[in-house]
Formats: sequence, C-alpha cells, structure tokens
Amino acid sequence: MSVDSIEINSFGYLHPEYAASLREFGEPVHLPWSDGWVLKRPIPGTKMYDAMGCYPLFTCRYWDRLAEDLHKLGQEVVAFSAVIDPFGSYDTKSLALLFPDVCKVFKMHYLVDLKAVDVFNFSKHHQRNARYAFKHLSIKEVENSEKALNDWQRLYDILKIRHNIRGISAFSRNAFQKQFAVPGLMAFKALYQEQVVGMLLWYVQGTHAYYHLGAYDETGYTLKASFALFRYAIDYFSAEGIHCLNLGAGSGLTVDPSNGLDRFKSGWSNASRPVYFVGRIFDAKSYLTLTNEVSSKKNEFFPSYRRGEFT
Repeated sequence: MSVDSIEINSFGYLHPEYAASLREFGEPVHLPWSDGWVLKRPIPGTKMYDAMGCYPLFTCRYWDRLAEDLHKLGQEVVAFSAVIDPFGSYDTKSLALLFPDVCKVFKMHYLVDLKAVDVFNFSKHHQRNARYAFKHLSIKEVENSEKALNDWQRLYDILKIRHNIRGISAFSRNAFQKQFAVPGLMAFKALYQEQVVGMLLWYVQGTHAYYHLGAYDETGYTLKASFALFRYAIDYFSAEGIHCLNLGAGSGLTVDPSNGLDRFKSGWSNASRPVYFVGRIFDAKSYLTLTNEVSSKKNEFFPSYRRGEFT
C-alpha cells in the first residue's frame, strides 16, 4: 500500500509523511493491522529484500495486532530489524515472542516525567547554563516556512561536519522538507541579535513528545543555546499537558556518565526506560546463505550481512 493511499490521521513518527521522508533508504510499507511503517529494502547483489523499522524508532498504533503484519511481511522479506518505541503498549514477554531471533536492550532513553513532583529539579550546572543563555538569547516557536527550513539545514550541515554524521541520520534536504510538514512537529529556535543560532525539533504523539534533533552554529555553542532551548521546551510541553518527554539516549551503547551527551540529557531527566532492538528471520535458508557470503565469522550485528552499511 502506498503512502499516498493511507488516511492521514496520525502524528509524528506514526505519520506516513515521516516514513516517506526516509524513502532514500527504502520503500515505505504500511502495516495495516498495527498501523505502523517499515522500510522495505533490496539486498545488494540479490533479488531479495529485507525490512527495517523507520529511524530512529519503530512505533505503531496497535501493538497487539503486530503479529498479523509480521506474518504478511515475512512472505516478502528475508528478515526484519528495528529499534522499538519505549512508549509502546507491549511487554517484554510478548516482544520476545514476536522477535525470537533478537530481542535485547539496546540503550537506555532519558525521560522527563512531567507529572512527577520533582520534574524541575534539574542539575545545578544545567540551571546555571540556562540562566546564562537566557541573558543573551531569545527563544521562540518556529513556524513552518522555507526560511525555517533554510535555517535548520544550515545548522544541521554544521552538525554533520562537526560529528561526521553519515548514513540514514544524515538526512537530506528533501527528507527534512517532508519532516517539517509532518503533523505533530514542534520546533523551537534560539536567536542572537535576530539571527538563528540553534534549533530543536520534536514530535508530539498523544501525551508524549519525542526529541528528534537539535543543531547549533558556533555562536549557539558559545552562548549555550542548547540549555535555554531544552529548558524552554520542557516548560512549554508541561504547560501543554504533555505527560512525558523522550530525550533519547547518549551516544554510546551503554550509559556513560563521562560522555557529554549522557551528562547533558541526564541533567534534565528524572526517569529512564530501556529501548529494545529486535530482529526476526523469516527465510532462514536465504539468511544463512547471505551471512556465509559476507563473512563466516560470528558478529553481533543484525542482520549480519548489513554490517557497516551506515558507518
């Protein structure tokens, strides 16, 4: 079923236009029973396909119906892999039954539980930096426009160079153009002398909001724009009745207090939740053939024949 044929009644990562923004990496396929999206991808050098959940998280509306969709998907692809939305209505036992080949904790996501009484007990370091940033910057909500997209693209290009971002998370301008049009997008910008020096992108789905991306230029880094932007966003979502924010994970596979991104996110967070990576082999014979062709050595990557494709 094509993106254009789906009734548009979803927000954020559930929306068909978000899946369409990733078309450069696979054909968006709708899962009609669970109402989720995956990317169907040709396996290089073969006439076979596999599928992956949309980056950064696979989510769906009806988790109890996902089994029916996987049964149908399994008739078309060799394997499927995904990072699962931590806010999904599933339990670990049912998840392991759906994905018998791989089902493991991938990362811990930092959360802001806006219903908790201690929600604003942020780290003193973060509060100090936020106060400093607010003295120099003004924070505003972003209206979707060509100028907003241009401002964001300039900032994200700086981020890609600074952190050597490649692969699916290096989003093209065409991808961002689609993502800016997705219902549920909420963006904030930091301005210094009327110039945009930093921006945050979020997706709102029901009572949850997901931190999607953030980017800054050198002035934004110098004036600590990230601290003002996050504090403003937390206050904004709290006032709007959002229950919980997902700030995502640190940059490694484990929580590392010495890592800058872990320190930054943990300083705003008052809760955490595990995020699972899952995988399922539908065509064992083809999978074994593909694995042996790539390497006979055991590795932890799934599917193993895709190892290194985004690095």
